[in-house]
Amino acid sequence: HDNLMSQYHDDEWGLPAHDDHVLFEFLILEGAQAGLSWSTILKKRENFRKFWVSHYFSGISLINW
Repeated sequence: HDNLMSQYHDDEWGLPAHDDHVLFEFLILEGAQAGLSWSTILKKRENFRKFWVSHYFSGISLINW
């Protein structure tokens, strides 16, 4: 395993997340992961954070279903 996978396993995997931003980030990452390795997604994580989480979290939270 690479360092990102080891760090993810040791610090995040299997731990409950309660922060809305963290949960939204995982939703985005899981959707992007389809067909790719989790290692590939973790390597692109910062780009996902910059684009999806910072730009779209607030807007999506305003949708009135």
